[in-house]
Amino acid sequence: MGEIMTDNRLTRLVSGPGLGLILLSALMSFTAAAQSEKNSIFIDQTTAATGGQYTLSQQGSGNSIGSDASDRFSVSGDGQTVGITQFGDGGLLTGAIVGDNVVYDILMDGVGNTVDLGQTVESGNRIDGAEVDLDIIGENNLLILDHAAQEFAENLFVDIDITGSDNNYVAIVDSNDIFLSHQIDGNFNIINSTQAQSSGHSSTLIIAGGDQNEFILEQVSFLSASDDSDIFGSGNTVKVKQLGNGESNDLTITGDGNIVTVEQNAASVASVTAQIDVNGGGNELLVVQETFASTSDQTSITGSGNLVTTRQSENGGQNILAVDGNGNTVDTEMSSAGSVSVVDTGVSGNGNDVDIVQFADSDVTSTVSISGDNNTFGSNQTGTAGYSSVASISGSNNSVDLIQFGGGDYASDLSVNGTLNTILLSQTGITGSQSNISVDGASNNINVAQSGPVLSTANIVIDGNSNAITVTQDDALSAVVDVAIIGDGSTMNITQSTTSIPFE
Repeated sequence: MGEIMTDNRLTRLVSGPGLGLILLSALMSFTAAAQSEKNSIFIDQTTAATGGQYTLSQQGSGNSIGSDASDRFSVSGDGQTVGITQFGDGGLLTGAIVGDNVVYDILMDGVGNTVDLGQTVESGNRIDGAEVDLDIIGENNLLILDHAAQEFAENLFVDIDITGSDNNYVAIVDSNDIFLSHQIDGNFNIINSTQAQSSGHSSTLIIAGGDQNEFILEQVSFLSASDDSDIFGSGNTVKVKQLGNGESNDLTITGDGNIVTVEQNAASVASVTAQIDVNGGGNELLVVQETFASTSDQTSITGSGNLVTTRQSENGGQNILAVDGNGNTVDTEMSSAGSVSVVDTGVSGNGNDVDIVQFADSDVTSTVSISGDNNTFGSNQTGTAGYSSVASISGSNNSVDLIQFGGGDYASDLSVNGTLNTILLSQTGITGSQSNISVDGASNNINVAQSGPVLSTANIVIDGNSNAITVTQDDALSAVVDVAIIGDGSTMNITQSTTSIPFE
């Protein structure tokens, strides 16, 4: 049968086959009162039962449920529910329920507590439908969740709420269809969550208010994986890595000095998407997307001194970026194996540096709008098909460098409104190049270089004083320049040649 010892220091339940049957639908409550410290409860139910409900409550310091990592409490059977409450410091909770449709409902309030929960497979039994609801209030708490069941588990639901600082949460979950929810309110917390298995994963994170928290999430799945994170605070580090068959990431950062890395890699023909909003200054954002299908990144930055880097390798991709602030640096690189590559960038502010590189075997388009002064913009489009670039610059002392190189037709539309801007447009194509340039302002420097085996056309309209225009066309068949100038003191230098060797 079994033995129950009701010492205030130790409560022990050891079940045999008979007791396992008794616990089929039993409700048992063990309470160690707060009269003395270092209360302990140990449960060892070795025979699988069903429908058991256990309510455990401890108050005081140094309490434990399960002795340590090598001597854990254990409950076996389907439909088990364990409710645990610990009030006090230095508490220990270590153990597991093994079975289908088991529920943990745990509240720990104190300092320096340790929670170590694990579910593993015994004799090939499944552990489907587990629910873990864990609330931690306090500081310097260690939380460990180990749900390593490989192909023997599915439908895991985990809800973690941490209120306090200097807490450390580590989760390793290996199950089909994982749903994780994390909410953190405090500072210096570390959250490290790894999800792996053959089915879909979903994770949400809310850092409701706090600084210098670290969140690391890795999702590995043969199907889809999603992450939805909201960070409120400064100095936070967020790293999300998704490997699978289609991933999505939705991230919002409100604060300064945050470091964010999003890496998405689809192993087969599946799309990956990222939508990121950053509101603050001095943030660093790195987005890496790789897939045989399409990629999509939509990023919005509001603030100054932010560094944004995007790397996309795909079979067709889209990058949409909006920056509102000063002194931001944006570096975008897209490489497409055979489909459309689209970049849409909007920058409002001063002293921003934007650099875009596109390579594709099909149509490549870039649309850029810059409003402000002392901005630097560079666009490099390379590949074997047609390219289109549309740029609108409003402000002074801006530097714009547009390069189009490779096969196909090239078209560039550039509008500049302001003074002391420097514009360089270089087009080298296998069929034809066309540029349309409109300048409204004074003391701008415009330089256009076109070459190719067929036809080059440059249409330039200048309205302002003391502008400098240089056009160089090197084409095998014909070259056309159409210039209209309104204003005084402008200079123009045009060189045309139709003797070049056809582009190869």
